[in-house]
Amino acid sequence: MRYLIPFLILIVLFSCKKKQENQMAGALPYLVEELQPENVTTYIEYPVNIEGILDIEIRPQVEGYISEVIATEGEIVKKGDVLFKLSTPLLLQQVEAALALVKAAESNEKVALIEVEKLEPLVEKDIISRVQLNTAISNYEAAKSQLNQALANYHQAKENLDFSIIKSPIDGVLGNFPYRIGSLVGRGEVDPLTVVSDIDSLRVIFTINEKDLLQLRNKFPAKDYEELLQKLPEVDLLLADGNKFKEQGEIITIGGQINQETGGVEVKALFVNKDHILKSGSSGKIQMPIQQDSILLVPQIATYDLQNKTFVYVVEKDDTVNPVAITTNDVYGDYYIVTNGLNKGDIIVLENVSKLHKGMKIMPVTKSEEEKLEKKENTKPQ
Repeated sequence: MRYLIPFLILIVLFSCKKKQENQMAGALPYLVEELQPENVTTYIEYPVNIEGILDIEIRPQVEGYISEVIATEGEIVKKGDVLFKLSTPLLLQQVEAALALVKAAESNEKVALIEVEKLEPLVEKDIISRVQLNTAISNYEAAKSQLNQALANYHQAKENLDFSIIKSPIDGVLGNFPYRIGSLVGRGEVDPLTVVSDIDSLRVIFTINEKDLLQLRNKFPAKDYEELLQKLPEVDLLLADGNKFKEQGEIITIGGQINQETGGVEVKALFVNKDHILKSGSSGKIQMPIQQDSILLVPQIATYDLQNKTFVYVVEKDDTVNPVAITTNDVYGDYYIVTNGLNKGDIIVLENVSKLHKGMKIMPVTKSEEEKLEKKENTKPQ
């Protein structure tokens, strides 16, 4: 009897061990990872409008036909360079008529002056009365006023004629030319003749939503607007081809009012553009870096969606899995940034989550263990 009890105990222990081995034999290996807080830099991206620091529309000041197009689209010009010439025969006639009136007024002024000079010595000798001299002086003043008016009219007509030669008001780059030689243009045209843009520096304009604005203010607390602008990081510009512009930009203004239609605030950044790679009117995307510290990252492939919620499988101490709903607020590459539902040290299943169910027992395998197994397999003799 004394040998029977130990024998029975051995049988029970052997049975339990066998049962456990059978259970583990049915558990499949799944890649898992223990979550640890990380520091990452995420980016807020917004489409942008790009415009020159100065975009000046070139519009004719007088009506006329385009007789010459001196410059070309996209040309770099200097202040004072001639861009267009207009044919304005009416203005030319007005200048010629005004010049004729000037010459006539000059002649009248000279005759009146001669009359005054002729009468002055006669008055001194009491040959004629001073009334006659005063009348002559009045006629001279009137002739001189008429000359001044004629000169003013001439200068005005000449100035109008000069407007037929259209020059660049600044150094810059020319835009498109919607009109060609022979086109009749004037002040009332919808489109300008062209636009001259100073693109040594460019303003990049975009709109951020209210949520991101609050995130910025929380990330960069400041006592006033000026301090906030100083604290904000430099931003990158993604060009239309997906490449990043070589210069970083500086945020120079943030609108003070939320647009009720778009729900956003207009932001402007300034980019130096010495090589004139960027053009006014170009498109792209702004990238604003946001440093996020001590956050939990979960691979998107480790999640699944159910009833508008996102879940991951957490591995319990007994190697069973349990679905847990998580809350995310952003993505970082192929990862979700988790704000609720998981904690430091939680172990989650990384792949094949569609094959799992609540309470299912698995064989957890870490990446390092998986690499060791692969290395061992690769070193086996063929």
